[in-house]
Amino acid sequence: MGEQLTDEDVYGKNRHFWEFTIVLIIIGLVGLMVLAGHYPLLVEDENEVLWGVIITTYSAFLIPGLWYRRKLIPYSYKTPTGFTTIAIVSLCVVPALFAMNLFIFFNGALDRTAPYDETYSVVEKYPSKHNLKVASDSGAVGFLKVTESYWLSVERGMKVTITLSPGFFNQPWVRSYK
Repeated sequence: MGEQLTDEDVYGKNRHFWEFTIVLIIIGLVGLMVLAGHYPLLVEDENEVLWGVIITTYSAFLIPGLWYRRKLIPYSYKTPTGFTTIAIVSLCVVPALFAMNLFIFFNGALDRTAPYDETYSVVEKYPSKHNLKVASDSGAVGFLKVTESYWLSVERGMKVTITLSPGFFNQPWVRSYK
């Protein structure tokens, strides 16, 4: 049988430092998600740029993570390879969420362009998250998250004026709606 490792062998003498770091990462992610919420994107059916950010970041952490999974997960020699693989695949979601929310935040925070108004028609209402599916005259379809009171006052077919900004990364984000 192999040599028995202690926590100090696995984590080094800085175990509490790593635990504290993980807690700070989680708090930072939650804070970043709140900040990104101040610059909501007018999400289209196919938002290739946002999916590109998520998939690229996920892959950038997944490939080395799977390659070095035995070194990254303490006590991995005791667990089946499938469990360590699932753990690495799951852990790669965190940097992907960071990248997505950083993208959304900086798209709005660094945007210095003039806002413009566009008129959309309400195609459908989704009650679960107070989302509206809207379509412009040009045929562009998007999803707009609104307040509950606004969601209750809008009916299918009504016109909605959305004030948009082009965004620093050329992804339109919603300044206001009426």
